[in-house]
Amino acid sequence: MGQRERLYGSSGSRAGPLRGAGRFVHSLPLLFLAVGALFGLLTPANVSAAPFFTAAPLVGVGIYTVRATVLVGASGLLLLLGVKIAKGGPDEFADQMDLLTVGSVAVLALLINLLVRRGVTALASVRDVAGAAQRALLPVPPERVDGLRVAARYEAARADAQIGGDFYAVQQTPYGVRLVLGDVRGKGLGAVETVVVVLGAFREAAEYEPELETVAARLDAALRRAGAVRG
Repeated sequence: MGQRERLYGSSGSRAGPLRGAGRFVHSLPLLFLAVGALFGLLTPANVSAAPFFTAAPLVGVGIYTVRATVLVGASGLLLLLGVKIAKGGPDEFADQMDLLTVGSVAVLALLINLLVRRGVTALASVRDVAGAAQRALLPVPPERVDGLRVAARYEAARADAQIGGDFYAVQQTPYGVRLVLGDVRGKGLGAVETVVVVLGAFREAAEYEPELETVAARLDAALRRAGAVRG
């Protein structure tokens, strides 16, 4: 599933309206350029269309690529220049300031776009690392364990947080299939450390302790030791 499908919807009754809204937002910069050109040509010479041309690249910052942002900014500047020439040329100080403003905003939009793209790339790298850590900490269990069908899915509450305090494990032991499922109170690295302690204690105790009460007691003891070490 592509990024556009995730953002605007890919199926179901709401997909059409969401996809239509996405197309409208994506076309807003071009709409500003077109309206600005018409407004500039149909209004008196003392009325400026510069606000439309300054808005176009700024609206496209979060939805356009760097190349598209450059094209929108340059198009706005050229359209404004064309409107000024059609009205008699950019001779007045106000006309020159309009051109300077539109050009400056286009450059600003380009810089913002570059920063946004860099942030998105960094966030994607963080997500990749978090995803790898999550898979190492909570590996996908086998589909069958001693005749039982097993399925697990980890979904963080926030899209940008793929690792946290939820945990699960399933293990085949001499005493049957044993499974643990829980949620550590807290968040961040402290919660992850606690998950590591709990899962390690569970895998050890589940293999050698015949009684579930003893397994639970071993988990409690491991948590107390970890808490004492952290102070």
